[in-house]
Amino acid sequence: MEVFNQLPAKQSLKKATNEIIKTLLIKKSNFYQRAVLAFIMSIFALFIGIMGGFWFNTIVLIAAIITAIEFTTMIHSKQINNVDSVVDYEIANLKKIVLPYIIIPAISLIFIRDSIQGRSIMIWLILNIAAVDTASYVVGNLIGKTKLYPSISPNKTIEGALGGIVAATIITVILFPIMTILNTFSSGGFRFYQMICLSLCVSVLSIIGDLFESYIKRKCGVKDSGSILLSHGGVMDRVDSLTFVAPLVAVMVIIKKGIFF
Repeated sequence: MEVFNQLPAKQSLKKATNEIIKTLLIKKSNFYQRAVLAFIMSIFALFIGIMGGFWFNTIVLIAAIITAIEFTTMIHSKQINNVDSVVDYEIANLKKIVLPYIIIPAISLIFIRDSIQGRSIMIWLILNIAAVDTASYVVGNLIGKTKLYPSISPNKTIEGALGGIVAATIITVILFPIMTILNTFSSGGFRFYQMICLSLCVSVLSIIGDLFESYIKRKCGVKDSGSILLSHGGVMDRVDSLTFVAPLVAVMVIIKKGIFF
């Protein structure tokens, strides 16, 4: 009789173990899918950034249009399900930022690429953003415990954010001497420590831009801005880091007259 009494417990344990294994396999699959897509998108962004001109401007324009569609779709979806006057006020505020949220970063990116060292600056910027996004995700998943801002983005951690900042700093340390040697305008550019400080600012603003987009999605009641990029969500989910970063770098370009390195 004791053996029979233990069978349900064993079956429950086996079922729970299978569920855990299944969940881990799904997470592993999603991780690899995100990693592959992130690599492809980073290479594409670098290629377009290096090309510049018509192709760069066209891609920025297309990304801006898709982002506008995703943003307005989220707002429209929230309006349909809205039964609260408080939500009306929040939606009204979101409507006010749609155009500046999209147009200012887009114009800033085009302006940066058309500057004197536009190609070098764009390569540095893209690699910094990619480093922050990738390292934050990887480090956060591996050792992340302390939540960064759980009420807005429950999956982001302080450890992940610090990992992203360190990764971006390493990218700048590697690129600075290379870009300084390759460019002929280095005499008027930033010094090494200034580029490190700028990289830190870019990293922090990148994370803030990511959090701000998470705030918008939470207000609209959605997980992702879209599904065009599969596990990466929508285009808005991928360009969110540039919201505050691009304008900052554009201002630096104006101050330094297009000379960075």
